[in-house]
Amino acid sequence: RRLARDVGGPASSSSAFALALAIASTNSAEHVDAVEGCLTNQGCPMALSAWNNLRNGWVIPTHVTVFGHDDPIWVLGVYYHGKNPAPRRRTRAGTGSAEGRATGTAPHIQDFLADFQSRFWMTYRRGFPQIGGSELTTDCGWGCMIRSGQMILAQSLICFLLGRAWRIHCQLPEQQDTERQIIRWFTDIPQECSPFSIHTLVELS
Repeated sequence: RRLARDVGGPASSSSAFALALAIASTNSAEHVDAVEGCLTNQGCPMALSAWNNLRNGWVIPTHVTVFGHDDPIWVLGVYYHGKNPAPRRRTRAGTGSAEGRATGTAPHIQDFLADFQSRFWMTYRRGFPQIGGSELTTDCGWGCMIRSGQMILAQSLICFLLGRAWRIHCQLPEQQDTERQIIRWFTDIPQECSPFSIHTLVELS
């Protein structure tokens, strides 16, 4: 409560997160709840995400590995390399190369980005309906393996229903319908229309 009063009006993500760290330094349950409430009320999703990462034990890297544009990249069996391209599947409409020329980015890098951006990302969520037999409405801190399994399954469904060469930014209308159906199957609700929700997976385990 004190944290909410101290923050007052709108705040930037950085200032809200800095204040949250200062208040939560005592590591008490009351202060942890106050921090989460503050970041939620302030509408700072990036700060809230950083807070969840910190709370759940992530370590901020002290250095960043630098990759050159000529370094080879593999994404789920597809090879991207500027100097020595190997046989690989291209995007359906070849958008990568055209966009690469327009932005000055190497074509194979643009192809890689189109591929990477087409992968489904399942991550921690909060505020979903209670998981049966518990009071849990979030999987922050414990749902990582379930989310990883969901991503593997989602990728398998994409390859089976849409093909490995499918790209989210150049899909046909019927492909978009299939993509949205796959997403609905993973919605975090305890209903038959979402057979791969976290509720269903927890119940089956």
